[in-house]
Amino acid sequence: ELLPETPRESGPPATEPVMRIAIVGKRNAGKPTMVNALAGEHLVIVSEIAGTTRDAVDVRFERDGKVFVAIDTAGVRKRKSMGSQVEWWAYDRAQRSIARADVVILLIDATAPISQVDKQRSHEIRTQFKPCVVVFNKWDLVEGSKGPTGKPITIDNFREYAEKELTGLSFAPIAFTSPMHGADDGGVWAVIDVAHELFDQ
Repeated sequence: ELLPETPRESGPPATEPVMRIAIVGKRNAGKPTMVNALAGEHLVIVSEIAGTTRDAVDVRFERDGKVFVAIDTAGVRKRKSMGSQVEWWAYDRAQRSIARADVVILLIDATAPISQVDKQRSHEIRTQFKPCVVVFNKWDLVEGSKGPTGKPITIDNFREYAEKELTGLSFAPIAFTSPMHGADDGGVWAVIDVAHELFDQ
């Protein structure tokens, strides 16, 4: 009651988004970097410190005259490794974000082996019956380097590896991104186009 009155914002109401996209994955997979690439500006904190993102953050962006919402979620660890109630709440918010999304992007760090957390996330996406794009991030750091067999890593052999590890998402298209190079050069817009095709289907 003691606060001064503030004038209400005038103008047309915000346009309803065409599609809501939840970006989920384990910690340090690069979710904020992808969201910033979509927004075209630094709206979300990017940090090497795991656990910087604690809550689900909605970011509106436009593509070909259409409005979308990207939901940046907190990265999670194995449940038994969660060290505080804050991590439990972050996990719960990420679950709710999957539920309210039209399409889910499962973002996986290509520089690290597919983990149990990645597999758990894929299971959650399946149980909520959500269309999904599996995206391997930081691809520029991996492509051409030597894999476990000693051969250079290519999109084809990495795709085979992913299909073996994520059997439950065999229906999901796989994409490769490097958001640090921007939305166009980093392949981020291509992922959004695939997500929109899934949404239309």
